Amino acid sequence: LKQLTLNKSNKMKKLIKSLSLALIALSISASTFAVSNKIVGDIGFTGVPAFDATGVSFPTAVTTGSTTGDYSPIAGNTAVSFTSFNFADTSVAPLWTLTYKAITYSFTANTLTSDYVSIPGVLSFFTVYGSGMASITGYEDTYGTYVISGNNASQNFTFSASTSVPDGGATASLLGLSLVGFAFAARRFKKA
Repeated sequence: LKQLTLNKSNKMKKLIKSLSLALIALSISASTFAVSNKIVGDIGFTGVPAFDATGVSFPTAVTTGSTTGDYSPIAGNTAVSFTSFNFADTSVAPLWTLTYKAITYSFTANTLTSDYVSIPGVLSFFTVYGSGMASITGYEDTYGTYVISGNNASQNFTFSASTSVPDGGATASLLGLSLVGFAFAARRFKKA
């Protein structure tokens, strides 16, 4: 009976040792998956557009101050340079760019869909939307979406963009590694 208790105790120690090693290996591999330098956040601009049925330009544009995430260091009313474009364009590179405290922020519109409506003598307005790549000095270019809208009644336009980072498979990889670790530990436990 004493020998049986010792064998179970030794098996348990081996199992704990194997599980500990598997968890250490998993922790080390997880740290390599967790490193990402993707842009996360939102930024908005406002200003006075010049537009007609063919396109739009932005002689004045500034940040709104409603920035989040990696854009949050940018102060409100920071000047931004927009590229003029025609509504028939399918992309604009860069759509906008600004530099704040030696860091350059920009957005390239890879897709551009536009709507222009005019009620002669009353109102004209436009909406442009699509997707593209956000860039910030020191970060990986990151997929994002945007919307620009403006009208002649308020002589104003708004721009908003949002970036988010998809998982990229890191969670599934970590789950797979943990299952391999448990399978390895179980196999070792059966041998002992």
